[in-house]
Amino acid sequence: MENRQQTSFMPRSLLVSLIYLALAAVWISFSDAVLELFVEDAGRMAVSQTYKGWFFVLVTALLLFLLLRRQESRTKRYVDGLLTGREALQVESASMRAILEACPVAIVVVEPSGIIAFANRRAGELLGLQRNAPEPANLLDLNWRAGRHRETESPADEHPARKVFLEGQSVRQVRQTLVRQDGPPLELLVDAAPIRDEKRQVSRVVCTFRDITGQPGAPVPASA
Repeated sequence: MENRQQTSFMPRSLLVSLIYLALAAVWISFSDAVLELFVEDAGRMAVSQTYKGWFFVLVTALLLFLLLRRQESRTKRYVDGLLTGREALQVESASMRAILEACPVAIVVVEPSGIIAFANRRAGELLGLQRNAPEPANLLDLNWRAGRHRETESPADEHPARKVFLEGQSVRQVRQTLVRQDGPPLELLVDAAPIRDEKRQVSRVVCTFRDITGQPGAPVPASA
């Protein structure tokens, strides 16, 4: 947007400069000749030239004032539009965040390093995340187990979020067991999808987790 704005301003500024140059050249070239047709006395000619110069200064100052006021008005409308759009975006962002927080499905947004950039309330409860931790948690550092096997540690590269970063494709319905220190293991059904930047590169991954512990085909957690 900034480049387009600069591109649109440059021709206008050049046009104004050229118009001013043309008017000044015409005034300097012909005003004295016109003045000589009406004033013959040398003393009156000097005074008339002074008045002529001040007249040119006043006219050009008035034109510059009108042009600058017009540009100032356009700039103000542009800035007001940006501020209005920003306020609307903030309201929409707050509304979207409230919806995500109230969502009964656990949702996290993961950086390429595994750092959790966002986790809604359900994700915090399900994954055992601290809401106001001094440092953000790393999803890949949690104690994951492959499928329904509690004894087999799942390598970080096999986690659905990591697979999306490596392969660039969504991953659906992957069973993962999360071993938590504050409770029994949880079997989760994980979906992960890429978030792409303007270059179509995967910049983040959004994951959803659904607790299927105790459901048919899922292991019954051992008693603490």
